[in-house]
Amino acid sequence: MNLKNIIFGFLVLLYIINFADAVTKTALKNNQPGNYQSWNTDSNWQPTGVPQTGDSVLISINGTNVRLDTNVDLLDFIIGNSGAQVILGASENIKASQVVTQLGGALIFLNDTPSTNPSKTIEVTTEYFDVYGTVIFDYGTNYTFVPSTGKGIYLNQNTNSAFENRGDLVIQTKIQTDPGTYFNNLGDILIYGDFEPWFQGQTLLTENSSTTIVTTQRTVNLGIFQMKESSTMTLTNTLISGLDGKFFAIEGSTLNMMNPLFNKSDPNTHVYFAFTDTSLGYFINSKINLDGIYTQIYVDTLLKLENSELVTNYTILIKDNAQLYLNSSSVETTGFTFLQINGTMVGYDSRILIKDNYFGLWDDSMANFYNSTVDIIVAEDLVEYTILGLFNTSQLVLREHSKLLLDGVFIVYDTAQLGFISSNLTVLDSLFFRGDSLGLMASGSYVDIQGYLLCDQNSYLIVNESDLLVTSNLTFFDTSTFKFIKSNVNIEGVFIFSNTEFLYISYIMGSNIDVNGFFENAGLIKMSESFLSVYLNFTTHGYLESTNSTTVVEDGLFYISGNFKGSNSTVQVNNGKVYVEKESDFTCENCQFVILNGNFVQGENAMINLTNTFFYNENGIIEANGVIQLYGGGIDNSGMFILHNDIIPNNDQVIVRNNGTFVIKGQNSSHVYAPFVNNGKVEVNQDTDFNNFNQESGKTELNGTTISSGQPITINGGNVEGSGQINGTVENNHGAVGGSKPGTITITGNYTQGDGGKVVITVDGSESSQLNITDTASLNGTLVVRIDKDTIESNNETKSTPVISFNNSQGTFKKIQVVIYDKKSGEEVEVNNDCKVKTEQTSKSYNILLTPSDDRDICKPSSSDSTSNITSSSTKISRNAIIAIVVSIGGTAIIICAIYYLKHKTSGQILRAKLKKLISINNN
Repeated sequence: MNLKNIIFGFLVLLYIINFADAVTKTALKNNQPGNYQSWNTDSNWQPTGVPQTGDSVLISINGTNVRLDTNVDLLDFIIGNSGAQVILGASENIKASQVVTQLGGALIFLNDTPSTNPSKTIEVTTEYFDVYGTVIFDYGTNYTFVPSTGKGIYLNQNTNSAFENRGDLVIQTKIQTDPGTYFNNLGDILIYGDFEPWFQGQTLLTENSSTTIVTTQRTVNLGIFQMKESSTMTLTNTLISGLDGKFFAIEGSTLNMMNPLFNKSDPNTHVYFAFTDTSLGYFINSKINLDGIYTQIYVDTLLKLENSELVTNYTILIKDNAQLYLNSSSVETTGFTFLQINGTMVGYDSRILIKDNYFGLWDDSMANFYNSTVDIIVAEDLVEYTILGLFNTSQLVLREHSKLLLDGVFIVYDTAQLGFISSNLTVLDSLFFRGDSLGLMASGSYVDIQGYLLCDQNSYLIVNESDLLVTSNLTFFDTSTFKFIKSNVNIEGVFIFSNTEFLYISYIMGSNIDVNGFFENAGLIKMSESFLSVYLNFTTHGYLESTNSTTVVEDGLFYISGNFKGSNSTVQVNNGKVYVEKESDFTCENCQFVILNGNFVQGENAMINLTNTFFYNENGIIEANGVIQLYGGGIDNSGMFILHNDIIPNNDQVIVRNNGTFVIKGQNSSHVYAPFVNNGKVEVNQDTDFNNFNQESGKTELNGTTISSGQPITINGGNVEGSGQINGTVENNHGAVGGSKPGTITITGNYTQGDGGKVVITVDGSESSQLNITDTASLNGTLVVRIDKDTIESNNETKSTPVISFNNSQGTFKKIQVVIYDKKSGEEVEVNNDCKVKTEQTSKSYNILLTPSDDRDICKPSSSDSTSNITSSSTKISRNAIIAIVVSIGGTAIIICAIYYLKHKTSGQILRAKLKKLISINNN
């Protein structure tokens, strides 16, 4: 026989000896209704005598009320019987192998000395402290269920049994409540020990009560758990509410849960605050403080907070159709938060602060917030290890003026959706959309991307009736797209759209886009009813389509290296530069292109096709290196227009108007097939073919080049000057051919000069202007001869210079002006000597004869006719020279005279005589 068996036998023997004389005492009903009968009265018991140690006590007669006012040590202690209404009032220590309060029985613990509130104990050594009826610890009591070898407190099923504490109660034994039972605390309860509290009935903590559970096991609620009236519950382990369990906390109650062994990096220290299996947690005006506690909300469970707070430093996991519902409440966690498998979080007028490196929604989980604030912030010491985002088919949606702050790398992946309806998003770090995910900002939302927003793969970003501010980077890669609808998009940083698959279209519709930074398009963007402002750089390498929209380049660069197609749109350059790269295509129909300042550059071989479109250059610089095709509309230049190529219209209704400077230059010839109207300056630096050239004012300058036209070139004002060739008919109605510098212009065709027209001949030393007309010159108007002052004063020989030649002529100049000009001072003086000059139509040329002379009276004043004269002036010709303009017969006469003078060295007087004779002949 081993030692263990010997000890066991000895204990059994002692038990037999101690309880060999044990009897069962039954309380008799000797009391008046509502009064207690004394425990210590012998006559109150059957058999007679007060129960002794080891006796069994039965209080079962209906209506019996017994007051226990002494310590007892019993075998069995049975209160009540089926149908019997009995009460045991106890105020001392109780010890028994089992204590049973039967249905209809009541065990009430009283305090006989409220002023001292002494501590009492209850010890059940073998079986349960069984409750089928009612157990009450009254106000002022102070009882402890001490640890023992018994089975603990047990509220039995389906008996409506009740356990209520109104005083101070310590439970150091197991406790279990069955469904249909009631466990109420109106005072203070401390439950602690190495056991698992198990609540399956209805648990009520009320009236400023305090409930503390300290165990090394979990606390389980499978019934109804209620906290109200500013009650407090403190757990150092976990509370699990599951299997249709319900947990209510209302009216300012507080739930504190602590795990003193908590170590975030050690999974073995995890303990749980859990709601599972269709359970319900309901907190109203309450607080939940969780320290090192793993919050689990599982399987069709609802955890609801109304005007309440949940503060935790560890994980919140919501999954399997479970829901966390917040109304005017707050959740603050420094641990990770996950939603999975249709887990749901809903918040109204609430605040959520997640300060950790893990936040995620998976599967088909969903979070919806209304007029709430959500801050997701990565802890500084956890920045390198972060997972923040939405995955699978999950959704996070903020509505009704909610706010989301993301301070970490946040990913929206797979087919997940991140949405904002009348709400705000602030991204301090990075937001990524990947896979087939969707980002939606709608109905007055405001999105501030202070860090990076990146969309790639096949993700989709929609901004509808909202404001998007990108102060850093917004980038689209792969086949990702966007749609801006009736929104304001301000790009302070970088916007890159690099979707090169033209099957995937991005849209800007009814929106205002301000590019204060860099906008690059390499994909297909369609813009309609929108306003695009470029302050720094807008570059499109792909396809940009503008319909009923306005693009304004305030400053910086608008760079087109792909395709730009406009319809009923306006492109305006207030400053900065528009550059259409070589091989690119710029097309606009029913548009306006306005350059107020800045530059527009068309690259080599870039096509500009304008249909019913007007191209206005107010004060900028346009450089066209490619072909400009005009199908209606036209070009109106008041700044600088540099043409290196061709302008091709589709009809004669298209007009090119120049009010500024129009420069034609390049390595090859140019063609301007649209009617060209000049009121500014045209510099022709390469051969140019005009369909129709009309100058109303300004100047056309030939720089050794040729202009051609199938239609008459009309000069209604201004000058045509320089050196070059004009192929075609020239009609000079009210302008001037020739300018302030000597130059040779050859007209291959007919020249007609009206009454208001002029030919300007400038003589500067050995150089002089020449006008050569290969066909007929129909002359009228004025011949102006400009002679440099130094040329006159330095002249000491007779010079004859041909200045106008033609094949045939009609008419003659009605007026000849002689102007002496000073190159140094810019002063010009008109000379007039009333010499009568007549012309004949047989002449082939006009020459200027310049000869020395001391005779200032070469021309006598007279009343000449108005058809042809040298203008009158008080200024005299220099004494060193005589100017003879020989007309009609002057071609032959002056050449003979000049040759004669040179060969025979005719004296000055003989030459003067010949000139007088020539003048006399002309006068006759």
